[in-house]
Amino acid sequence: MVNTWLFFYDILMLKLLLSIFFFAIYLFYVFPHNAHAAYSNYNSVMVGDRAAGMGGAFTAMTGDPAGIIYYNPANLSLMKGNSLSAAVSVYHKYDSSFGDQDSFEDSTKRINQGSFKSIPASSGSILSFGHFAFGLSILVPDYNFYQGEVNNQNDNISTFQKLDQSLWVGVGFGKNWTEDTSWGFSVYYTALDAQINTRDQSSLNSGTDTKQIVDERSITNNSLLYIAGITHKLNDSWKIAASYRFNPIEISGKGSYYSSSIDTTGSNDGATQLFEKSVDTDQAIPTRLALGVSYESASKSVFSFDLVSYGAGNFQDFQDKDYSRNYKYVNIVNVHLGYEYFVNPQVKIRTGLYSNLSSHQEVDEDTSYWQPEHIDMWGFSANAAVFTSDKASFTFGGYYTGGTGYAKHLIENSYQKVEAKRNIFSMLISSAYYF
Repeated sequence: MVNTWLFFYDILMLKLLLSIFFFAIYLFYVFPHNAHAAYSNYNSVMVGDRAAGMGGAFTAMTGDPAGIIYYNPANLSLMKGNSLSAAVSVYHKYDSSFGDQDSFEDSTKRINQGSFKSIPASSGSILSFGHFAFGLSILVPDYNFYQGEVNNQNDNISTFQKLDQSLWVGVGFGKNWTEDTSWGFSVYYTALDAQINTRDQSSLNSGTDTKQIVDERSITNNSLLYIAGITHKLNDSWKIAASYRFNPIEISGKGSYYSSSIDTTGSNDGATQLFEKSVDTDQAIPTRLALGVSYESASKSVFSFDLVSYGAGNFQDFQDKDYSRNYKYVNIVNVHLGYEYFVNPQVKIRTGLYSNLSSHQEVDEDTSYWQPEHIDMWGFSANAAVFTSDKASFTFGGYYTGGTGYAKHLIENSYQKVEAKRNIFSMLISSAYYF
């Protein structure tokens, strides 16, 4: 009789998680939500070490102090040990190009060229007290960098520079509700910093005349966001889980804008410029709903799968300004698949596949207005964890994300649609200590 009741309880929990997941997806399509400029693609930085090695398929997984609060705080109370801490560093190598400047196929040949950008991607500590657990988390979940030419032909030089990054600092709480079910909650304080600079210059009439446009934007934003999660153990091998990231509460948002225009052609030649500082910005972070399943076999192989849905939105970077840019976000669903194999008690190897679809709408042909880029990407990951003792481990590996799409850039005094290519080669190094 007891086993029968447990079976029906497991079925009920599975139906409940699935109902929450699909109902929230329905709400995404009925009620739009905002998102901010940093989120062109959501999986350019993989959070955690074990999670990163398994392609971000971590909603129903444990064992990653650096990333567990981000993926699902309900798994905090499932971590073994009184206290755990970890620090993960990622070294990004960007290979981005626009138009016909470079070949996508040649990007792998350039992996050893240029420099890597060091990112302290994630770190965390967990304290366990019986059925309770608390955690501290520090993350850099998004980072986007580009500096270079967009066009250099027909007596025109167009350059583009972008640095878009954010820092999240948060705490989480988890509790074992029953022997097989846990729930958790976390809150993050976020700080966004974005700088976007565009310059377009054309030489006319054999170089005697010039048209030049400069557009510089700087944005900072601070918000509070909340994540809730639940995990249920079906049996010794299977777990199912769901987590939901709510709309954030904006604390502050300010920015500055500078533009100048020089035109020496015709009778109305001259120069104009505009500079405004401390401008109110319209920034938010997208809602995120994740459903995860994990399976651990008797041979110590682990499989995990996540389905992650993000909300849609439509907003302007600067509020109520003629020079503001409109960002339209669409509902997207990313998939994550992960695998881990225990070679022996001292060595674990991991690999994963995941999608990194663009959150922006498709770029159209209209040259009268700007649009954010649309690049659909895919990625794969792999790393190995070596336990140097029963209390310390070292992880080394990396992941790759890349794809092609389109962007709009200011070229010859109009916003032209150009092909965009991006490849991100990331090396990951992590250390963890278990008390």
